[in-house]
This record gives sequence, structure tokens and C-alpha cells, in this order.
Amino acid sequence: MGPMLIPALLWIVLGASPAAEALRAAERCYAELDYACAEERLAEALAGDLTDDERQRARLRDALLGLAHRDRARARRAVRALLAVEPAYDPGPAPPALQALIAQERPPPVPPPSARGGVDVVGLPLFGQDAERWSDGLGARASGGVLWRGRWWVEGEVLFSDHLGQAFAVDGLQMWAFGAAAGWQAPLGPLRLAVGGGLGVAYVAVDGAVADDTFWGATVQAPIDLSWPIAWDVGLGARIAPGLLLRAVDDQAAVTYLLPLTIGLRYGR
Repeated sequence: MGPMLIPALLWIVLGASPAAEALRAAERCYAELDYACAEERLAEALAGDLTDDERQRARLRDALLGLAHRDRARARRAVRALLAVEPAYDPGPAPPALQALIAQERPPPVPPPSARGGVDVVGLPLFGQDAERWSDGLGARASGGVLWRGRWWVEGEVLFSDHLGQAFAVDGLQMWAFGAAAGWQAPLGPLRLAVGGGLGVAYVAVDGAVADDTFWGATVQAPIDLSWPIAWDVGLGARIAPGLLLRAVDDQAAVTYLLPLTIGLRYGR
């Protein structure tokens, strides 16, 4: 009977895989302080098929052997592999050195969804032919949304801007823009950087000296927001959102380039 057939027969008779048997043997050797035996049998176990629970036990034994040999780099690698399978893993009673490694390597808990929002004063410069007809605009912006996993955000916004006319027969223009945006945020030193993209619609009312006009358009934007948290999840923020206002004029597409600059208060983590 070949040497590889005996473990296979034991697996069939006892209901345990060769890798699981090797793991149990490694644990027995470790308990008897026979580290050479434990190393050999653990290598056999890790090279075979283990269940998730058995692989956790193997990684735990690997970390303990690393500490026994004063090889903290090995122990740290084993702990990282252990926590990659189960971030909340609890070894129970364990040597203080192992508990300290697990505490150092355990990933921070994922924060729950939280609210975010902002209120801003808006400056809206215009470009091209629009700048020849209208003054740069002043207005306000309000937004609200949700931050997910401390990194991804989605929000809705309302923006209003008012412009004076700079051409004959044009008195003024008011724009209401409604949009939704999503993106990503990350710390940047003491600041917080958020970037993303969004779509929306805009309602524009033109006050003419002879007749008034209104129209709807679609908006596209790429906001970049930089905020400085102060206290109680409140901070100061500045935002720039290059974008386009798309509309149809005499059955042809017309584009207005927008660059709203905002400064105001931010709420969120």
C-alpha cells in the first residue's frame, strides 16, 4: 500500500481530509512544544484543502510559531492572512504578544452611512457669447446626501444664480439648477477632498425689455470640493464644478459653459 494511499483511506474512514489531519497533528506538536514537528505538519496542512474554520486555525498556529521563533514579520503576515478571512476574528485566550499583533493589524470598522450636506454662496462666471449678453451671476446653493463606507457619497443639489443683462433688450436672467451627483472623498492632510460627477436639469428665465422667455436645459458637471472640518462634523468648504448647460435653440444644440465657484459651510464626516 503506497504512502499516499494511507491518508486517503483515513479520510474516507474517519471523515477528515489529510490536510485537516495534518493540522490537528500540528496543534498537538505545538502543545507538546515540538516546534519542528509543528512546522512540518503545518506546512502539510496549509498546502492542502482546508475549510475556512480550519484555515483560520492554521493561520493562528502559524502566527504562534512565528512568535515562538521570535519572527515577528512572519507572525504579522499570518495575522494579516487570518484577519483577511475574518476581520472580527477573536482568538480567545492568547499570549499578549499575539493579542497586540491582532489589535494592530485589525482593519478599522466600516463606518455606517452618514448624512452630508452644504450651504454655499455662489459666483457663476460665464464665457463666450453668453458673457457678452449677461453679467457674471451671484446666487446660492444647497445640497444634501449620504456618505457610504466613509468614502463614497451621493447627493442632490439646488443652485440659484441671478445675472444682469449686458445687451440691448435684455434686462436679466435667473437660473435654477437641480442635479444629482456621486463621487469619492478622502483626507488630504487636515483637509478633505471630494471629487465626482453629476447630471441635472436647469430652468432659465430671461427678463427682456420687450418680451420674457423661459427654457429648460440639461446640465453636466464635474465637482471638486475641498473642505476643512472644524467641529461637530461642521466645517468650511470651497467648491468648483466645471460643467455644461445643453439646450436646443432653433432645432440646433447650444452649449453654455459654466464654472460655478462656491464657498460656504459643510456638514458630514
